[in-house]
Amino acid sequence: MLLNVIQIFLVGLVAGEEFVVRYGLRRAMAALPDLVHLQTRISLVKRLKYVVPLIMIPAFVASVVLLVAAGGSAGMAWRIAGIAAFTAYLLLSFFGTVPINMKVNDWMRMPLLR
Repeated sequence: MLLNVIQIFLVGLVAGEEFVVRYGLRRAMAALPDLVHLQTRISLVKRLKYVVPLIMIPAFVASVVLLVAAGGSAGMAWRIAGIAAFTAYLLLSFFGTVPINMKVNDWMRMPLLR
């Protein structure tokens, strides 16, 4: 029961973070001038590159533990589908958006952006 609460809490944090970035920050940042937009993005990446993995990884581990602990009980197909979707999300994040964000972070070293 406690693991269920922890898992739901952590997955909720991940979903909330993604929701806020997607529907809150992106639109607001798109309205900014280019230089300010880049500086804002760089600042966010510097903070979120530590915070987000500290939430994502335990959420995924808790989800896998719950999947294993549930055994063959009712709803197993839904749990497997959830883990598959979470795995795809993590892979796309770590191999897709993270490298892009790290490149944007490197732009701060450019004299134009200082």
